[in-house]
Amino acid sequence: MAFPESDRIIFANNPLQKVICQLQFPEILKIASELPSNFQDRIRSQYPYYGEEKVQIPEGISRIVEQLSNIGSLKTPEGPNHKFASENKKKYVNLTQGFIALTDNGYKSWESFSEEMNLVAKALDEEYKPNFYTRIGLRYIDIIEREKIGLGGIEWSELLNPALIGLLGDTTLQTAPARIISEAEFDIRIEGLSKVRLRHGLIYKNHQEQYLIDTDCYTEERSEFDAIPSILKSFNRTAGDLFRWTLTPKLRDALGPE
Repeated sequence: MAFPESDRIIFANNPLQKVICQLQFPEILKIASELPSNFQDRIRSQYPYYGEEKVQIPEGISRIVEQLSNIGSLKTPEGPNHKFASENKKKYVNLTQGFIALTDNGYKSWESFSEEMNLVAKALDEEYKPNFYTRIGLRYIDIIEREKIGLGGIEWSELLNPALIGLLGDTTLQTAPARIISEAEFDIRIEGLSKVRLRHGLIYKNHQEQYLIDTDCYTEERSEFDAIPSILKSFNRTAGDLFRWTLTPKLRDALGPE
């Protein structure tokens, strides 16, 4: 693995903002040519609201960060983008002719999220029967807000792994950086060759300095439907190891491990 293995931790002050899982497949024109009424029936008990979403592609990584877009390295839609939302509007499914995605803005646990994703993937497979999948991705977006966890004024160098800090840890600078975004990609072996793309850096939101940790695990190797659960489970483990690796003991304790 690219990052040291570590025990799972549930944080009382969870900084996780959004989790996105996307499955891409060779385009199915039937999805674009008719309303997905049968597909809706399969997931309607969990996602009762329907609408067709128009997606605007952000320009530049700063807008991607600030808007917490679910676009990033993921595929953006061509043709209709059918959106099915949960009753509390915190979770939604996007279905297009080339991908299906589940987005959760109120993520509680992997067990709950993976159960939802299994429901969505099974509905897609039973209704549209993709021949295979060309990309499987799982993305976590965390934002560290020091003031929320009682660490206002504490230097980032005390909170984050020195490997991340870079310019933020340079005490010789006359002016501290106002914004930093860095990106790195790692190869991992999960059901063949997979990758982890890490975007991280200093951002401003609500007039406060915050730190973004954006972890995108994905494979672009041809995958069969039956392989999806094990691939996603491995991605979840990898993303968790990566996030825990970024934390110093001080930040980990402030996040309230349970």
